[in-house]
Amino acid sequence: MDAREQTYEQEQMNAAQRLWRFATTVYAAPGVAAACLGAQNDWSVDVNLMLYVSWCASEARHLKGDDILFAQERCRPWREQVILPLRQQRMAWRGQEAFAAEYAGSKTLELQAERTQLNFLASLVEEGSAGHEAKAAATVEDTSLLRGHFQILAVHYGLDEDVFGPFLVALSAA
Repeated sequence: MDAREQTYEQEQMNAAQRLWRFATTVYAAPGVAAACLGAQNDWSVDVNLMLYVSWCASEARHLKGDDILFAQERCRPWREQVILPLRQQRMAWRGQEAFAAEYAGSKTLELQAERTQLNFLASLVEEGSAGHEAKAAATVEDTSLLRGHFQILAVHYGLDEDVFGPFLVALSAA
């Protein structure tokens, strides 16, 4: 598929489909999953929010602090009542052979719950509640917009602004 066909295909996809494709493609790239899980485990960062702000940057969508806070608040109940309990249960079963089937099932449910959260986030774009489009098209290689989004996230989580460096490096290599 050439670049023009890819562009046409992207234009035909809704925001939820584009975000899901972006998230799964980026997450599968070398180093990205490790960087995401490190941020999640070390600082309780919402990986879906990281992927969302990355996707917004890739779509040349400029987010302000209020946009990111609004996105997080939109997802907070789902994350706290569904995703985190599923993750906690899955982790409790991890490595226990007697619960291998339950572990696998909970992993599938957690992934479905995370996709639902990404759909919530994508709906912000379709509602017009996700910042505004930047004047110039952004690419993953042009990280200035992405770095700005991650600086906002770092401040929001009370972290050093360089904490997302490993994710940015992995994402740039993706």
